[in-house]
Amino acid sequence: MVPSARSGAVWRNSLLGSCALVAAIITAEVALKTTIWGSFHIAIVTTAQPFVDRISRVAAQPALRVGDLVDLRKLSPRQRFVWRYYDARAGERWTLPVIRDGRSFIAGITATKATYFGKPFFSLESWPYWLAVAGYFWMTLFAAVIALRRSQSVEARLLALLLLTTVSGTVLVNWRSTLPALDDVLNVLGAILGTAATAFLAAYAMLFHPASRLRRAFAWLAYASVAVASAIVAVGAVGLWTLTIDPAGTLLSGKTSQIAYNFLPFLFPVLCTAAALAETRGAERTRIAWAAGSLSVLYGADCIAEFAIIFFPSVDLSAVYLFANVASFLAPVSLTYALLKRRLLDIGFVLNQAAVFSGVSIIVVGLFMLGEWVLGNWFSRLSHVTNLEISAMLALALGFSVRAIHTRVDRVLDQMFFRKRHDDETAIRAFGERAFSATDADALVHRTKEVLETHADAEFVTIVMDDGTGRYGDVSERDPAIAALHDREKALDLHGIPTQLRGEFAYPMIARGRLVGALVLGPKRSGESYAPDESNAIAQLAREVGGALHILTLSKLLQQHHLQA
Repeated sequence: MVPSARSGAVWRNSLLGSCALVAAIITAEVALKTTIWGSFHIAIVTTAQPFVDRISRVAAQPALRVGDLVDLRKLSPRQRFVWRYYDARAGERWTLPVIRDGRSFIAGITATKATYFGKPFFSLESWPYWLAVAGYFWMTLFAAVIALRRSQSVEARLLALLLLTTVSGTVLVNWRSTLPALDDVLNVLGAILGTAATAFLAAYAMLFHPASRLRRAFAWLAYASVAVASAIVAVGAVGLWTLTIDPAGTLLSGKTSQIAYNFLPFLFPVLCTAAALAETRGAERTRIAWAAGSLSVLYGADCIAEFAIIFFPSVDLSAVYLFANVASFLAPVSLTYALLKRRLLDIGFVLNQAAVFSGVSIIVVGLFMLGEWVLGNWFSRLSHVTNLEISAMLALALGFSVRAIHTRVDRVLDQMFFRKRHDDETAIRAFGERAFSATDADALVHRTKEVLETHADAEFVTIVMDDGTGRYGDVSERDPAIAALHDREKALDLHGIPTQLRGEFAYPMIARGRLVGALVLGPKRSGESYAPDESNAIAQLAREVGGALHILTLSKLLQQHHLQA
């Protein structure tokens, strides 16, 4: 396995493992929230005195009144976190130190089942919450599809990381297992991951070259705002547990800090993306518009929501959360189109894999059921142990047959639903095999471009050959893309590489173990991506044509030498 392939496999496995972990976290968070999570159903506001809260709204707690003060310094670190973050277990009872009209006393309070803004979670009125949950699962699914499809691409990796950190950050920051120490650590981690996701958006926008000074400035401001926001949340968590600094005080929760923590980390990446859109053209602009643009919907909604909370404190929070939850669902809806249709993923690949999986499952389960029926009728008189042994042998035989069944189903479905793609791939491979019979280099180059523009749907094709002086066409041999092609056998994704080669992918043209040229393909005219099998066929064509052109060049030089002699 070449280094690039090994790296792609490591990234694929790491991202798929992360997707599985995030899906498990979403499931666990929903289960905890709808079963054991409780609330005292009390709204509080901070006072000028650190760690002293005033009750602004109270329901179902007859011992408390609006205006009562609660001194958090008399609570344990665990209780302070539970009080501030509404982390109580349903049914949990407390004795709360209360100050009313200058008189201190102890009030008994009980946590009841948590709700979504006063509505039961399992009710039609809580649809915004479940809409957001569906969006989280959807984004996680697409991160997994990206990991399967294009883990070798830096651009795709950033998108997958962006999706995973967005989802995990949003879920963990609301994590409530009623284990305060664990919950606080996960809340801090969630806040950091959520802001880090915005940095990935800026990093994605920076992949498209050349980047202006303005775009670079927005990117660095995005990274800096993430660092500042992470520091604010970490300091606040430590301060709450140690009574050193009140996270709800003016220093960490005043308007300046709220802007730094809740607003700027979302604003700068959106501006960086907008700058990238303005500076790019063609297929690159399309990809940014549909990928980063889809997520900018989510971050833009967060900007508006946080702006409303910061500058209009009396705003209805249920309306703000409704806005944010709908955006959490709309973002993956847009990504569905972007990832599957606008060149970021291959719709054929996704549909084919789903069909293959379904076909193999149906065949294996059907054969097992048929075998069980046959065993039940033919061997009904045998002992129970004998029947179990025969069933085990049947299951074992089917297990060893799954690979063969998978290969056959894959081939049949490929012929049924992707016949044109199969024919195009065959034509590309056949042309590559005939390349050595060419007698004219210029005609071979022309025909190569024609075949790839016809059968690969490439918008343009460029071939650059080593001229013997350290140049490949107009590109130096020290160009990062040319240098990378020396150690590759497959396609090189040119996105994110500061190269003079213009196109989507570059394929090495190898002769006698030496790089003699590069075959560069532009985007597909249809806007979709190159399928894996199609890319392998193009790589084979590049090797065959490269070898043929090398021989024709040597033959021409030899003829010139004889003529001079």
